[in-house]
Amino acid sequence: MIKQDPHTFIYWTRALSGIIIGALSGLLRLEESEGISLALLVFLISVYVYQYALHIDPNTIKQSKLYTIGMGAYFFSWITIWTLLHTFFLGL
Repeated sequence: MIKQDPHTFIYWTRALSGIIIGALSGLLRLEESEGISLALLVFLISVYVYQYALHIDPNTIKQSKLYTIGMGAYFFSWITIWTLLHTFFLGL
């Protein structure tokens, strides 16, 4: 069980996972649909990880909020890191 506020935990782990998946997409030199598919897949898996593996109480956070908390931070950090690394590797 999570000791801190689950909203805060979900937000920051999504932001961090966006950075990690962006770096992975850039280092693997994934192109358009591959990178987008990876990011979406990891995001959707995170919903189930938060709900089932971390035992977040459905009364604390509604199912729809599990999708929206940290969504902007995840995708913004992912696209920023992926774009930077993709552009860097194009120059090599």
